[in-house]
Amino acid sequence: MAKISVLVPVYNVAPYLKKCMDSILSQTLDDIEILCGDGGSTDGSLEILREYESKDSRVHVISKKGSGYGQSMNECLAMATGEYIGIVESDDLVRRDMYAVLFHAAEHFNADIVLSDFYHYYDDGGKKIIN
Repeated sequence: MAKISVLVPVYNVAPYLKKCMDSILSQTLDDIEILCGDGGSTDGSLEILREYESKDSRVHVISKKGSGYGQSMNECLAMATGEYIGIVESDDLVRRDMYAVLFHAAEHFNADIVLSDFYHYYDDGGKKIIN
């Protein structure tokens, strides 16, 4: 059983997916499983996921053509073994220590739910702007 099951819903996000997956896989808390639910992507997203799955045993891919966000999330949730559940949208990035910080906060405060803050990043001619 993993400490955290990270659910990643995926549908046609190939331009963002590698950065997303790399940010999850580089977590300082490595006792995680990554459950990716692909809804029938046609842009190469599924192939990217399969590549990650073949290289890292923590990554598991579920693919069902035509499944929506909800169905993909429910199928991933049904497979989850983690003590906690995390969700990362497939066009997002997470800080390297995010899950370690959240896990330790949950344990310290005996919390059922912990939340993180977020930043918006916009690409403005190569310049990153944080709101």
